[in-house]
Amino acid sequence: MSKSWESLFSCDKCGEPLAIKVIKGHKDLVTVGKCTKGHKKRFILSISELDEWAPALDPHFFKCVRCDTPVSVTPLHRGPWVKVIVTCPVHGKNEIRLVPIRVYNAMPRNKELATPAPAAPAPAAPTPAAPTPAAPAPAAPAPAVPTPACQNCGGPTTFIPQYSRYYCYKCERYVEDKKVVEKVRAITEPEDLRSKLKNFAKTADKNIPISIFDLPTRLNMPNVDSAKIESLLTEMIIQSEINGEVDPATGDITLFEVPIITKPAAATTTSKPACATCGSNLDYVEAKEAYFCRTCFEYTEAAPAGVPTPVVAANIEAVRDFDYVGGQVRFKIAVRNKSELVVTNIGVDLDIPPEFQLIRILPEASVDDLKRGLSKIDKLMPNSSQGIDYYLEPVACGTGAVAGLVKYQDAQGTYGSIPVKPREIAIKCPLIFTPEEANIAMIRNLTKNLTSDYRRWALPTNPPDSFTFLHDLVNQFEVNHIQAFQISGDPYKVESWYYTRTKTTNHPIAIQIVVSEQTNTIDLTIACEDMSELTGLLAKMSEDFREKIYGKLHVDLKPVFGSLKELICDCGSPLSRLPSDSEVVTCNSCNKTYSWEMLSY
Repeated sequence: MSKSWESLFSCDKCGEPLAIKVIKGHKDLVTVGKCTKGHKKRFILSISELDEWAPALDPHFFKCVRCDTPVSVTPLHRGPWVKVIVTCPVHGKNEIRLVPIRVYNAMPRNKELATPAPAAPAPAAPTPAAPTPAAPAPAAPAPAVPTPACQNCGGPTTFIPQYSRYYCYKCERYVEDKKVVEKVRAITEPEDLRSKLKNFAKTADKNIPISIFDLPTRLNMPNVDSAKIESLLTEMIIQSEINGEVDPATGDITLFEVPIITKPAAATTTSKPACATCGSNLDYVEAKEAYFCRTCFEYTEAAPAGVPTPVVAANIEAVRDFDYVGGQVRFKIAVRNKSELVVTNIGVDLDIPPEFQLIRILPEASVDDLKRGLSKIDKLMPNSSQGIDYYLEPVACGTGAVAGLVKYQDAQGTYGSIPVKPREIAIKCPLIFTPEEANIAMIRNLTKNLTSDYRRWALPTNPPDSFTFLHDLVNQFEVNHIQAFQISGDPYKVESWYYTRTKTTNHPIAIQIVVSEQTNTIDLTIACEDMSELTGLLAKMSEDFREKIYGKLHVDLKPVFGSLKELICDCGSPLSRLPSDSEVVTCNSCNKTYSWEMLSY
């Protein structure tokens, strides 16, 4: 095998050789392969290079998908196509693969094989001493035993010596003996199969192709032929009992979350369009938006001449509402596709007023850019909708209007947009509220009416770790953490709010942490009604924080007092920052220098 064909017939993800399952087309052959790890690959083979890649294809076509073991083969010829039944000696599973007869005959192991007729039995080896007349009859394991009839159609069956079983070419299924026939008939009642298909459609993964040949095992009905399941499944989809689609090219079924509303055919349409190559009737596959010829086994990109393609304008609607959840505002936007065609590339741009801060978007798969309030929806099926929840943290009391814009691309590739109408949200800040109802706006309004004080230290380590140490310490005091949000990343600045009530007097207490890399400071602010409670709590937290830093980092915490606490020099001029262990700070007015060693208790 040449190096180029080795890479083509190998998995792009793991590098393992592929097992080829489907080859379809005429000039450019669409080839589908799968490796033992379950990775799929699609690529194109040119029929003009058939003599070059046919020898390379041979070992990849005649092997098991699961274990790479060579398989036994039973070909069923149908016009220009060959349906090959492969059986693995390890797994023993019958699997059907499709290949053009020209490709099948070009593979090395098939060049010497004769082309069998579909209904012709496999001829028995001639016996020289046999005096019987030469009447064509299927070979049987025991001549005295009559050939069983098919349990489905009642037609004749053919004995396959390779598997020692009888096979019905019309129904494409095996028959062994009468007991097996009765057993299969007893468990394959249409209503039982229909019920299992309905339950399977409810629990199976949606929008993911499932091989029709895997359904007998997944339905726990191994004796039921996949052709019968496919027939009943197609009927149930047409009758809208199951929301899905069967791809005639690959034999895969795709189940959908929402029903697909098919546009009724025009009254003037009396017959199906014909294939331009072979003249057979074409089937329209709506999910592919193309016609499929079962004889040529390929899609056409557009409808043949004379068959109008319906063009339906997209009908998109955006509705919004909000509610209060745990001190936050949950703003909901639902995008509805009220047209009969799929809509893709949907983006929602939310305009958030300064009274709120966006902290979360659900579902997480819809997040595009949290900081800019952008979310996305990959696609919306016809007559379906999808909602997105935006969690807003109030940062100021008052009223703000939330609006937005929804952008989309319709089935014809045209881009459009619709506005999200503004919705006013009022934030009221009562002085009395429970910890569960608290938010940042309420706490900020509360602190205006309470006595407050704060402690300031120089950063003992990098800003994120400094915040984590103090945040963990405050959480040990039975407080409710309201929200922490990063104001800037470079330089780092974060702000965090907490709320609680005293157990004896039920007085409210608000706590704030601010870490600033620009000023090299970490602040702890406490506000409450009783000055004595304020002093005691601030002193307790400060002492615990000093011990925590020394225990973790083995360094002394550096507090600041007096004018330096306000970042003001003794001369009255402002200072840009506090000194660090590696950098001093000099006043621009009096040139006084402040060092790390000057900061202490």
